[in-house]
Amino acid sequence: MDTLGLDVQVKKTIDKENIKKIVVHAPNWVGDTIICTPMISALSEGFPNATLSIVCKPHLKSLWQYNPYTNEIIVCDLKHDYKDIFSYFRLSREIKKKEFDLAIILPHFFQAGLVYLLAGIPNRVGYTFRHRGLLFTIAIEPGKDHRKKHMVENYLDIVRVFGIEPKSRDYCLIIPDDKKSKAKNILRSFGITTRDIVIGINPGATYGSTKRWKKEKYAELCDKLISHYEAKVIIFGGPEDIELANEISNLMNKRSVILAGKTDLDELAALISQCNLFITNDSGSMHISVAVKTPVIGIFGSTSPTWTRPLGHKDLIVKKDIACSPCFKRVCKYGTYECLKSITVDDVLREVEKIILV
Repeated sequence: MDTLGLDVQVKKTIDKENIKKIVVHAPNWVGDTIICTPMISALSEGFPNATLSIVCKPHLKSLWQYNPYTNEIIVCDLKHDYKDIFSYFRLSREIKKKEFDLAIILPHFFQAGLVYLLAGIPNRVGYTFRHRGLLFTIAIEPGKDHRKKHMVENYLDIVRVFGIEPKSRDYCLIIPDDKKSKAKNILRSFGITTRDIVIGINPGATYGSTKRWKKEKYAELCDKLISHYEAKVIIFGGPEDIELANEISNLMNKRSVILAGKTDLDELAALISQCNLFITNDSGSMHISVAVKTPVIGIFGSTSPTWTRPLGHKDLIVKKDIACSPCFKRVCKYGTYECLKSITVDDVLREVEKIILV
């Protein structure tokens, strides 16, 4: 079956009128979680009489709990291997009790799809990555070119299978008022006011070294942002980025604020929303910045802006045309990291001028 150009195998036709309870197994990464939210809103609009439950990892719950289109959050922590095989059966039993009519499985690993087959959900939809087609009643073949369009469209293709045409591609991330107030108080504690130009920096990236611009360049960039714009620079990141943030700060001649490892996702989103600009590697934080409407500059190395670029109307990217990029590798197979090395501080500053001076 070819639906709007998609290669779709339909083993069982879905009667939309009989779908009353939907469960979506959400992605396991921060950025993918944000990127799939337009699909969630389109799904809710396409099935207006159905309830919508989200299955997600514990650390991602805060990105879903204020989503206006979801009715329930089910927290689980499935692994990509079978070391804790009982966790699959536990989740499957929990899902089975809820008697869902339709399951949409977004993570690409086989075990995630297996849970919903074992739970006996009559309608199961997902991409056929890792030979998962046999698990689904509607299986979508991603095709060799799936990375040649934005990931948000890959997710929206899932709802197009049901004849739903999305009305919006806007990300949905609601920041509660108490988190916004806390963010403002945190900034005030560092002497940062609403009159300051506040620039957030995110030098980390979970995927691998091929997505991380060099710390020496981030340090030089931060110094120039402070000198040129009298900006207040905040270095963000997770617990794994604390050492990196400190190294960048130590390389700087100017003073920065380090919040790496000091925020949860709610607080991170609220703090990014208070920035005038966010400069980052291709990362989950980049998409949080898009979602909270803070202009972002994304620095790309091994990955493709076509697939994961920030989608805000003021957002910009910095990437060099290198023959081997995008390779999507975690480590440079040549050992040169030329895709990142070739990006200069001045390259990024030219993009900063387009936003700060507007």
